[in-house]
Amino acid sequence: MDAGWVRSELERFVEGDFDVSFVDVRTLERYAQPAMASEEWLSRNSADYHVPDAKWAIVIARPYALCLTKREIGKGRLASTGRELDYHEDLESILDTLAGEMKKHYVDFNHKLFIDKHGYDDRKIAHASGLGFWGKHNLLIHEAYGSAFNIGYLLTDIELDAPAPKVRSSECGSCTKCIRGCPNGALVEGRPLDTSKCRSALNQKKGPLDSDQMMLISDWVYGCDICQWCCPYNDKVKVDGNLNLDLKSMMMESKSTFKKNHLTRAYGYLGASRLKRNAMVILARQYGIEALDDYFETIQRIPMLKDQYEILKTWSLKSVK
Repeated sequence: MDAGWVRSELERFVEGDFDVSFVDVRTLERYAQPAMASEEWLSRNSADYHVPDAKWAIVIARPYALCLTKREIGKGRLASTGRELDYHEDLESILDTLAGEMKKHYVDFNHKLFIDKHGYDDRKIAHASGLGFWGKHNLLIHEAYGSAFNIGYLLTDIELDAPAPKVRSSECGSCTKCIRGCPNGALVEGRPLDTSKCRSALNQKKGPLDSDQMMLISDWVYGCDICQWCCPYNDKVKVDGNLNLDLKSMMMESKSTFKKNHLTRAYGYLGASRLKRNAMVILARQYGIEALDDYFETIQRIPMLKDQYEILKTWSLKSVK
């Protein structure tokens, strides 16, 4: 199958901006498979685990605007991916439609779609396909989109006629703005992201937050954009705008209103419990733990929130001392 045909098909039915690239996964670095490889290891390191005799990945990039959301009392900031409808569904729809068109030519081909799931690293695949270079903030940087873009790809056993990708080395030079800009020190040049300090990693983790983690998430209820704001390659994609959630309203959400108001957004996958956990932590820090009295029944009904409340009580007592 010709890669040019794939690109023209995407141009025909995709609305809005996108980029596409291709990589032969058989040329990627192979890791020596342990004698007793776990399902998790195979999921993260073997394309053949997902698609037997996998050959090519078709990689899609979709840009988003980078919102410069300011701190506001009573609100929890959202990362810019939360501005539009869920990018997971957007990319999955594009790739699924593409697969349907491909089936008209290859009835029996195998494929699998990847959008932030299944373990096989989408950023590693996108880098190998030539979509961008690695920034010091551990994100890919695209020549037009900066680091403000989402990635999805289709892994298939079909042979593609595509030129070899131009894999780009880092173009950050001596710039360390993202490293210096990270308020928690989660970025260190030449090292992987320290997820124990990263706000985005912490406010998306499962379970209650300990007292140190509560401080580290600051007022971010989902994700964090600060390292991206600092990056000069993102100057052209920044927009003014406040992207946040009203914390008290979030604490009052029922199952039905949460589904209606939030489930179609990128952060909706966290579910009401994790978002309410983050909301109650931020509320307690902004107003004091007494601000949670109005939501006592909700907190007692959800085990994670109940555990989080106990941690907040201990933290509050220590803060008073």
